[in-house]
Amino acid sequence: MGRPRAEAVSLLRRAVEGRTATLGAAHPSTLIARTYLLEFMVGPELDPVTGPELLADCRTAVGPGHPITLAAELNYAFALIVSGQQHRALPLVRGVVAAFERRYGPDHPKTLAGRSLLSRALGEIGLSDEAVAQAEGVADARARVLGPEHPWTAWSWERLAQRRRAVRAGQEGEDEPDRP
Repeated sequence: MGRPRAEAVSLLRRAVEGRTATLGAAHPSTLIARTYLLEFMVGPELDPVTGPELLADCRTAVGPGHPITLAAELNYAFALIVSGQQHRALPLVRGVVAAFERRYGPDHPKTLAGRSLLSRALGEIGLSDEAVAQAEGVADARARVLGPEHPWTAWSWERLAQRRRAVRAGQEGEDEPDRP
């Protein structure tokens, strides 16, 4: 973990500890901090308790489908994918994408981030056609909404090109950088 990332994790831990002590573990402000911390703590060794505990607290405190719960679910799905548990992540990320589409619409940045993660999960478990279709949808929407020169659009076009190359080569599951 690089110095900026380690510092961010340290600050997030401090925020979670302070908010937990002051507001309680299930207060919305604490849940948000815990969600951010989960995203920064991803790696090959996923804590088996942190994600499920966070999701349970979110669902109880603010309810399923709440933006805080959806963010926690998306970050937990990301953590699962990074730790090599794509099959466990897939239903979770599909549910988040569907909820984002209902809540925000198909072109909202949160929906597109979810679809990008969905494309990654699909590709890594060998569902190549669906992975490419999701990547195409994300790239097209970002180009339309953000413009062709935006960094997230460029990142999306590169991910799409990688997906297509993987399909042509008959191999999926290559390492990918963090999602924008």
